[in-house]
Amino acid sequence: HVQPLRILADGRYVLRGDCPVNVWEEESGVRLGTEAATMAGYASQVLGRLPEKGDRFEAAGHTFNVLKAGREGAALMLVERLGEAEGEEKSG
Repeated sequence: HVQPLRILADGRYVLRGDCPVNVWEEESGVRLGTEAATMAGYASQVLGRLPEKGDRFEAAGHTFNVLKAGREGAALMLVERLGEAEGEEKSG
């Protein structure tokens, strides 16, 4: 079983759809400002429909990629900070 929230070695997040929004907010330090209780609900709210596999959206400085979807919407998402997705050059 995949935990509701997993942090990958490269700093990206793998989120199950049933991961509570507040759990991701605490882990990431990001406030989504949503009424949704779960990340699946949040994805549906942002997209305005049930997410499908392959859907991608940007919100709160992150890119959300829907890896798996089902009748309840997004079942698994990969989340990365904007800028990291494109192999941005590190300054310094």
